[in-house]
Amino acid sequence: AEISGLKINLIDKTNVIWIGSKKHSQDKICVKWGLKWGSSTFKLLGITFCVDLNRMLNLNYAPRIQEIESIIQKWSKQSLTPFGKITIIKSLIISKLNHLFLSIPSPDENVLQQLNSKIYAFIWDGKPDKVNRELLCQEYCRGGLKMINLRNFIQGLKLTWVRRLFNSNSKWIKLFTATQNINFTELAYFGTTKKLDNVFWKEVICAWKNMSRFRHPRYFEEVISSSIWNNENIKIDNVSVYYRSWAQNGVWTVNDLLDEQGNILSYQNFEQLYTFKPTFLQFYGIKVALKKWLQSMGINTEREKQQQALLPFNINIFFKSNKGSKDMYNILNQGAIPVVIAAERKWEGILNNVVGDWKKIHNCVTKISKNTKLCWFQYRIIHRILGTNTLLLKMNRVQCNLCTFCKEEPESIEHLLWGCHIVADIWHHLNAWIFETTHIEIPLNVDIVMFGLYDNY
Repeated sequence: AEISGLKINLIDKTNVIWIGSKKHSQDKICVKWGLKWGSSTFKLLGITFCVDLNRMLNLNYAPRIQEIESIIQKWSKQSLTPFGKITIIKSLIISKLNHLFLSIPSPDENVLQQLNSKIYAFIWDGKPDKVNRELLCQEYCRGGLKMINLRNFIQGLKLTWVRRLFNSNSKWIKLFTATQNINFTELAYFGTTKKLDNVFWKEVICAWKNMSRFRHPRYFEEVISSSIWNNENIKIDNVSVYYRSWAQNGVWTVNDLLDEQGNILSYQNFEQLYTFKPTFLQFYGIKVALKKWLQSMGINTEREKQQQALLPFNINIFFKSNKGSKDMYNILNQGAIPVVIAAERKWEGILNNVVGDWKKIHNCVTKISKNTKLCWFQYRIIHRILGTNTLLLKMNRVQCNLCTFCKEEPESIEHLLWGCHIVADIWHHLNAWIFETTHIEIPLNVDIVMFGLYDNY
């Protein structure tokens, strides 16, 4: 310190508060040092700490939400499509909260609902949602706009702490395991069933359990690295089991029950390999349940046993990437997608089930143009939320549902863009011009007109 000139900044940056039984005390010690004595709060690395833990969430989230309201008010004056608004939400709004989501417990449900309401009111200009929120949060190929699912996003950030638990030698990990009485090996193979006292870590474990509901081993390596214990696929009398004596002797995964050729061990071979003797009924129950699961999966284990160390299936997702929460967020997000999008079913009924690959159709939305207004127009066509006269009449916005151009038939999306004879002339002249200019003949049909050139063009 004498050489570098570094010293503790006691006057400007050092705050002292009383905690425990003397919290809120006005007493001061070491007055000659000129320390700043606070009554209940101090700020460290962007987080406001308080001697009353119940006040911490409001002290940290309330100012950020006020900032978010100002941002929304400012950008609401701009003429943006939902594509542009979602970009603003990701880059300017949610980024205000990332550090808090990652460092302290999540805001309560009322705050989350209010925040969600403000964000979606911004997207839809204060009007009712035009697209299901869970669908809006999906990838483009699934019919979404990559909007952030706030709850899944928070859980994804919390789950990065699991990676830190297994990938760091920091002293806080020892403190965590000691105070929460966590068995690290059990945690790696099947999580924990303990009720944690710490609110933050309780949220981390709950997020982990929630993600696990959407993760199921499908391939050989995933199956053999799966835990035998507390496995919903390996049940005896319809109940998953955990035999601690087996685990203490090194039996954790499916791979631990296979011989060198990949066959399930016999009782005698099991005894020789692990030098302890479980009851025959225990062994037989596990063997039958395991065999039943493998057969239902169509997994043939009769190959060379995996000799190298395998990451337990329960935690391998956390090491798919070195940092970030995208892998965990994607699993949480995709688990909630509706099986069939209502608009897809409607189009298939109108076009007699001759619609092409829906993933290609949805992907086409962002590829037709760099102009987001055109992309949004195409998105509204696919999801049948384009404001035709038929729709506007149901909303009492117009007096007549007839086509704007021909005035002869009800104006549905398919009529407006394809069935109307006036519009058909436009398509005919456009197709002729394309052929004269490029010598490419496009066999125009309702699929190409409605959904874009998604096949071979």
